[in-house]
Amino acid sequence: MELRTLAERVLYSPGLEDKLGSPESLEDRRPGSAVVPPTWPARPPRLRLDQPGDRPGFPSLGQLEQDSVRGRVLHFFANHELLALELMALMLLRFPDAPRAFRLGLGRTLIDEQRHLRLYLERMQHFGVELGDLAPSPFFWSCLAGARDPAQFVAGMSLTLEQANLDHCVHYGAAFRTIGDLQTERVLHEVCEDEVRHVAHGLHWLRRWKDAGEDDWTAWTSRLERPLSPARARGKSFDVGLRRRAGIDEDCIQRLSVWRSSKGRRPSVHVMNLGCEVEQRGVDFHLDAVTLLLRQDMATLPLIWSRRDDVVLAPRAPSVAHLARLASLGLELAQVVAERPEDAGPELPFGDVRPERAGLWPRSAWIHLTGARLCRSLLEVQDVLGEGGPWVLKTELSSSGRGLRRVQGSLNANTEGWVRRNLPLTAEPWLERVLDLSAVFRGRNLLGITRPLCGGAGHYKGHLVGHAFHALEPEVSRFVGQQRLSTSYGELGRELALDGHWGVDLLVHREGGELRLRRVVEVNPRRTFGHIALALRPRVEGHGLFRIVGLDEALALPAPVIEGGKLVAGALPLTDPSVAQRFVAVLEVLTPGAALDPALAQGVQGSLG
Repeated sequence: MELRTLAERVLYSPGLEDKLGSPESLEDRRPGSAVVPPTWPARPPRLRLDQPGDRPGFPSLGQLEQDSVRGRVLHFFANHELLALELMALMLLRFPDAPRAFRLGLGRTLIDEQRHLRLYLERMQHFGVELGDLAPSPFFWSCLAGARDPAQFVAGMSLTLEQANLDHCVHYGAAFRTIGDLQTERVLHEVCEDEVRHVAHGLHWLRRWKDAGEDDWTAWTSRLERPLSPARARGKSFDVGLRRRAGIDEDCIQRLSVWRSSKGRRPSVHVMNLGCEVEQRGVDFHLDAVTLLLRQDMATLPLIWSRRDDVVLAPRAPSVAHLARLASLGLELAQVVAERPEDAGPELPFGDVRPERAGLWPRSAWIHLTGARLCRSLLEVQDVLGEGGPWVLKTELSSSGRGLRRVQGSLNANTEGWVRRNLPLTAEPWLERVLDLSAVFRGRNLLGITRPLCGGAGHYKGHLVGHAFHALEPEVSRFVGQQRLSTSYGELGRELALDGHWGVDLLVHREGGELRLRRVVEVNPRRTFGHIALALRPRVEGHGLFRIVGLDEALALPAPVIEGGKLVAGALPLTDPSVAQRFVAVLEVLTPGAALDPALAQGVQGSLG
């Protein structure tokens, strides 16, 4: 049979039996002229793609014991097969000048899809389900009917939708095997074996058509248009062996294994904006060189808490190897794109943009909570210092040791200049520090109490990952236990009711030999490192340390050992050393019995400590 005859029958015949009729042999001697794509393929009334109505969601695996549910699952697969063979028929008619070998290969693939559809229909009938019992989805047709050329078609069909079917066949084949339905499992295995050849066919021709110097990944992904993306080329499982059999190279397999992007939900967009407190001070803010480097090197930290369909904005994308390490820790991995939303292009459907930015926090409320003294002039600062000391002077928004000075007695020229530039300031007595803690919130809800690790001057060095009261001296442990912090700060969260993520720094200090609790040291109206430490708790065996270290130190740390989605030994870079300029965030396992004091000896110097 001529390819054109087969394609016209599949595309234009409304009867299902005509669409399923397979010839014994194929020829391509009369390809004819190119056709204009129809709006929809011809179909029986119950299968029309333009019919209104809600389309059902995909059943869960837990429901497969029911025959009707098994039939519904196969109905989804059957709909995909019907769409695939109609699209292949359309491509044969739209591109009669494509290479004859490609067209014949596509015709043989179409015949495979007809066989797959017949197999699914037979099993569906066994379960009492007929094609058309569920409203069909036009998704495949909407994505690929308008393909500009055969290369774009194979990128979308063979290397995206059919590649994903490798995973779907394995995943659902195992599910059917688990419930004892070996006949349906055999059908899925047969389909899977054919899909390996279909992917290989598309890959062969994409390599023939790609531009000189293009690697396979670029040749494939550059030809995808939304809503298609590499995210749609994988299923719930990820079968490396089948992809190797299809001829996909290791670079593509590794990139796809860590690729994440939205499949339809409008993604939340996360921006890690270190230095946000400085920016909040007004249009004349200035970020020092260290903070600028930190902001760039820490840009991908939101990968720790963002969701799979989200977007993280960063100036440099992390390497595939780094993303693979994070994925092994069980992180969902959002998509990393250009630093600013406008750089990502209009095709990215941004939803909620969530910069880690300080909110407006009234100075009066801050002073009321902390008990600080407001100094509006240099004279008022000097009056406070005249009362003795030492004192700590703070800007309105300060964090991690930035925006503060420890002062005793008179001001030197350098500190006086800093005071003049940052007025008004608050002044607080410098306390004998015993233990730093941080309460972290989302809206009204207390998420937990965490333990920042700070140097002698109050500069941030890192965070304990795990129970905040781990390895405390008995006296301090008893004191903290008596404070009922979860109850107290739960009430504070309901009282302040700030939006989004925010935190409160608190301090156990010694006064006259007795331990005291300073309930509020700072209010941080933004996501804090305490939120990060809390998100990392399930990712480490026992207790760990979150730190920001220099690049050289990060490269010298012991290699990570990850088992069962948890770091069990060594240190894991949370930001990518291969693209870092100076700093790397790391998660380290804290060995049993290890003291926390050594963690304070290292860390970021300058703005963060």
